[in-house]
Amino acid sequence: MKYFLQNTRHNYIDYALATHYHTDHIGAPKTNYKMSRDGSYIVCGLSAIYEDIPIKTLVDRKGPGVGFNDFAHYSEDDIHEDTYNNYTTFAQKMVTRDGMVWQAVSEVNRDSQFAPKYGTPEASLKLIGYDYKYWNGSSFTTGSTDNRENGSSISMLLSYGDFNCYFGADCGAQCGYNIMRNICSGVGKVEVLKAPHHFAESAFSDTQAAILQPKVTVVSCFGNNTPNDACVAAADAFGDVFATNNGSGVSLKDAGGHLCVRVQGDGTFMVYKLKDTDYSYEVLASYGPYTCH
Repeated sequence: MKYFLQNTRHNYIDYALATHYHTDHIGAPKTNYKMSRDGSYIVCGLSAIYEDIPIKTLVDRKGPGVGFNDFAHYSEDDIHEDTYNNYTTFAQKMVTRDGMVWQAVSEVNRDSQFAPKYGTPEASLKLIGYDYKYWNGSSFTTGSTDNRENGSSISMLLSYGDFNCYFGADCGAQCGYNIMRNICSGVGKVEVLKAPHHFAESAFSDTQAAILQPKVTVVSCFGNNTPNDACVAAADAFGDVFATNNGSGVSLKDAGGHLCVRVQGDGTFMVYKLKDTDYSYEVLASYGPYTCH
């Protein structure tokens, strides 16, 4: 991130979004990791990023003032108390020490909570789902009160002119109460899908694919967590599928490296595969142009 911040002349991040409270999204506080300067939390995940690149505004599902008891109906396998408490301790410390703004995602400000700061009014990042609630086109509807952590993920729609990109975090087809289908139905067709739940088994299906019809799908996966064949096939019916890792050899357009989507000024967009083994970010391959729906 530091590399790509160079041209902005900023040494900070304006907005950071913690979509949900799993370790692979906010940090795993392992005992052999270093402690913060005051010894109050273990440095990992978002707090490790903060040490290199300060965050001005941190947004998550609950915001400040919510204790772990709020998750009493969750199993320990779904959300870990030490993970949540370590994260909230970090966030509160940065509020006190640095004046960081820490807030819950807002239904009321769904259009403006992530307002562009640098003269790009045609860009927007809008809330479309969280806590098993979904945007139905005019308001938020509650799909269930029996929440689980993945299905409770914050889902967002990034728009830039005619270009739309769906970010659903770990809220996938496997989550109960048809929550992803309901969220997708309030969105419709998109140009790019950030694959839900790393395209793990049952994370995406033909039902969601037929609604979103993504021209490009980008899968973030790691280690043995490689894209599921059925998920890839559902997305591939409508466009190209790319992944950051493909250890199991699923049929993809391309895999590996950093995957960069760049929207052009003429209503088209490109996908670039960048080298990820050094800081040159050499372009290894390019795909497109793709047209918007």
